[in-house]
Amino acid sequence: QTCALPISDPPDYVCGPLTGGAFVAQLLALELNTAFLYSERVVKGDEVLYPLPSTLSSNIQHKRVLVVDDAVNAGSAILKTHRSLLEIGAIPVGFASILVKEETAMQISHQQNVPFYALTTLDRLLWEPNNCPLCTQNIPLTIFA
Repeated sequence: QTCALPISDPPDYVCGPLTGGAFVAQLLALELNTAFLYSERVVKGDEVLYPLPSTLSSNIQHKRVLVVDDAVNAGSAILKTHRSLLEIGAIPVGFASILVKEETAMQISHQQNVPFYALTTLDRLLWEPNNCPLCTQNIPLTIFA
């Protein structure tokens, strides 16, 4: 079975954060018949970064890279991976994930001016406690059987 991503010009690399989407990125790279990269989560003081290991980052200047994660909520891991790719001269051409919060995908795609491909989206609604349908009916958020 072939990959159903609507990518007309496949990237040179597929890159995912090691703590999250790297295995999804690796499988997608196999499907697209392209190379695989990963970023690593690094904490420096108050800042969390996602640089690529130096052994992987030396040959990707001017190369097209698709940034992939397994699930995207706020998008911090893929956005910081994206930033690291830009800093080393790569050309991020899009984002992909298995699951993404719909408004996050639209926001990231718009801000970075590249497509966001997702297998499925999640429309996660948030309410103030006095407007939450479950809260107003005194229904617990989680029921353990």
